[in-house]
Amino acid sequence: MAGEPRPKSPPASEGILLSTNHNGKTAMAAVGKAIELRLPGDRSTGFVWELGKVAGSAVQATGKPEFVPGANILGKQGGVFVFRFKAVQPGRSTIKAAYLRPGDKNARPLHTFSADVVVKKN
Repeated sequence: MAGEPRPKSPPASEGILLSTNHNGKTAMAAVGKAIELRLPGDRSTGFVWELGKVAGSAVQATGKPEFVPGANILGKQGGVFVFRFKAVQPGRSTIKAAYLRPGDKNARPLHTFSADVVVKKN
């Protein structure tokens, strides 16, 4: 919807953007580059994307997760969950997230996301 805030994406020269298209894949980044993960969701369903522990030391999470609402269609609160990272040293890290209902410890996630990020020196 016009006038609604949108997450600021890293310019291609400054970082990489990950999405559901990268699920199960490997992305490349240079040390010092920003990495942004955007996953679609609808908070009105009670589901949210939660970030798992980032495996490996090549990538670190930065800042707090953000939800950016999209168009409000038929009362639904669809939008994008945004997670930010930085490539801090050469190596490999795995970023994982799960789309689930917080507090429902016995339920399986509705969706999962996992992508490897290989970080190389500039």
